[in-house]
Amino acid sequence: MLDPLARTFADEGSLRPWLDVGRAADVLWARNHPDVWRLLVPVRGWSPDEYEAWPAGAFRREVLRG
Repeated sequence: MLDPLARTFADEGSLRPWLDVGRAADVLWARNHPDVWRLLVPVRGWSPDEYEAWPAGAFRREVLRG
């Protein structure tokens, strides 16, 4: 599911140089997995807005070039 997004980033030259498409898709998948939302929002008490901001920042830091 996230492979097309990772492929788009790769085609644009936006991926960090050490990431290939498969690894980028894995990072996107892990950060976006519903279990992470369930752990952080209902269990740990994060607001939905806090959660939404966290993976977006993580995607930029971990997947995309500066």
